[in-house]
Amino acid sequence: MKKVLLILMLVMFVPAYVTAAEVSFDVEGQTYEQIWKAAITVMSEKFVIKDFDKQKGEIYGKTQVRMASWGEKIRLYIIPIELDQHYIITVKSKKKWGVTGTNWSNTVMLALQAELGEPIAQAGGP
Repeated sequence: MKKVLLILMLVMFVPAYVTAAEVSFDVEGQTYEQIWKAAITVMSEKFVIKDFDKQKGEIYGKTQVRMASWGEKIRLYIIPIELDQHYIITVKSKKKWGVTGTNWSNTVMLALQAELGEPIAQAGGP
């Protein structure tokens, strides 16, 4: 009986742990500094920033554990394109437990676009 319960728990919870979402959008006509400042502002308002690397354009955050949040991980990437002042911003949100966790990707994308004064448009994501 214990083995059956263990297998049932693994089937229910292990796949949920790796639930992830990703969105990307384009930013044109803004400097890297403007985008970086907006990204830090948005991420620090919503999450605890765990790590960042300005040269690489990476910010890592995590939510607090609460009733509807189990400590999701959020990663934001600023990717320069060869054209002058053209960047792709990618936001990845990984739920710790898929049952009650929140997908933060769209929330961060919309907040960052608003902070930058960009039109709300999604470039794509898996």
